[in-house]
Amino acid sequence: AAELSPAEPDHVVTMHYLSKDIYIDGVLVNNYQLYRPFTELNDRTYVPLTEDVTPALGFLAEWESEDFSAVRITKTEATGSGAYFGTLGWDLENVVAWSMKGAGIIIEGEGGKERLIKLEDEEAVSYADGLVIYVPLYRLLEIEELGLSAYYDSVAGLYLSTDPNTPAEGYYSENNVSYITGRAEYINENQKGLSFGECCLYEYFFRHAATITGLDEDFLLALARQESSFDTKDTSATGALGIMQIQRQTARDNGLDPEKLYSPHINIDFGSTYIRNYIAIYGGNYTKALSAYNQGAGKVASGEYSTGYAKAVLSKQTEIKNRMTRRGYSNEFLTVTECTK
Repeated sequence: AAELSPAEPDHVVTMHYLSKDIYIDGVLVNNYQLYRPFTELNDRTYVPLTEDVTPALGFLAEWESEDFSAVRITKTEATGSGAYFGTLGWDLENVVAWSMKGAGIIIEGEGGKERLIKLEDEEAVSYADGLVIYVPLYRLLEIEELGLSAYYDSVAGLYLSTDPNTPAEGYYSENNVSYITGRAEYINENQKGLSFGECCLYEYFFRHAATITGLDEDFLLALARQESSFDTKDTSATGALGIMQIQRQTARDNGLDPEKLYSPHINIDFGSTYIRNYIAIYGGNYTKALSAYNQGAGKVASGEYSTGYAKAVLSKQTEIKNRMTRRGYSNEFLTVTECTK
């Protein structure tokens, strides 16, 4: 048996939420729909060893003992993704946790012989009093018994394969890269001060909001284009803030600190939920919903509202889709990709 020594919480670390698409055996796993998300720390990707992740990767993991001396990993058959589309598990926030000094990984090798892999400082991370364990992805890739492979693309995201005979790179989706790139370029042409990487991040925020609200991403892009041309610092003459132009009082009325509206993620989420609620109130009537978003529900209730704003947004939505087609970009984001290698 492997020789163990107690591990102990050493210091607090802040792991950054991985704002990228993740695919396991070609199936999209929305990071924000997991119980705990994939993260980044010290330029490394960290994997949450949770019940909705490890079975999909073909193993189980648990602390070996109460002293957090090691994580025991047991190989199993991969079960497929455990993420549930339409639900929100972890809303793009960072994870603050403890670095477990002196911890390791126990893996059972050939003939039932155990071996211990000692982890370096900040390589074993405990969240919520040890209920959630994080380890670096590269450590899992080094364990031959697991048979995992990984491929990363700065636009497409992270691909993982649980089949030793199927390289992760084989699941790379040119279609999804096309979809993301087309919309990132649209954002960039309207907000030239942003880098392409920042525009890809904004596209991720919009697609996240579209998934959670059930709205079309291009509709949300059109709304943001009409409101601010994607300027996170935009402040209107009436005091509306950010990409989706949210009034300070509206934020306060919904329990949000108005200063947080300068965060593109928070602003996009808030605006997307706000318009979604109006669409529901008006029974799916986008013209009334957009008019209420722009002029107030009182105007719509009185019948004294203009439809010009709504027409402009809906026209931009159509323009975005037509633009993608003209430029050869995809208008469909695939949640399942077939292996090509």
